[in-house]
Amino acid sequence: MMIYFYSNGSPEESKNILHYFKKAKIEVLSNLNKAKTTESLTDIEALVIFGDLDDQASYFMALALSQNKAVLFLPEKEKYNVNQLKNWLNSPHFKEKITVKIWQAKTGFGDLANFLQTLDKDSGRDMIHLKYTLRISPKISDYLIWKSKDINKKKADMIREIILQMMEEDKVYQNFLQEKFKLKD
Repeated sequence: MMIYFYSNGSPEESKNILHYFKKAKIEVLSNLNKAKTTESLTDIEALVIFGDLDDQASYFMALALSQNKAVLFLPEKEKYNVNQLKNWLNSPHFKEKITVKIWQAKTGFGDLANFLQTLDKDSGRDMIHLKYTLRISPKISDYLIWKSKDINKKKADMIREIILQMMEEDKVYQNFLQEKFKLKD
């Protein structure tokens, strides 16, 4: 998973957030590490803004929303520039894509974990686009051909459904997903 992290907030808290992303194994582009920012954020799954909605942050938010990316806005204080944000939050097209959480050092990492879990569940990660080669015996192949004809499904679709069912029924894996981004010190 790759995100863009824009910060104009506290340098110490910004470093802590970047450290959290690193420990959670999230690939991060950021204005803090002088990553090249392009006109497109197509390679990222989400935008995280920490601090205030200055002109640059507003630009990134507009760009991310125009590309249908999720946005997490973490203002450091309860009073922040809400004029542009209010328009986006009132829009039926954008309000579902924006999450606003006031940053607090004690609970902020939980908010980040929840946001990342939502991304992990709701992202295009479920779209089928990875090619995987599976070597099987002729006996298994005969069964797959027979079964796919019997239930009138393609073999690949049938195998995907079996694996998805296994994932849903695997309680250990489901617990792992719940705890995936909640880091323990």
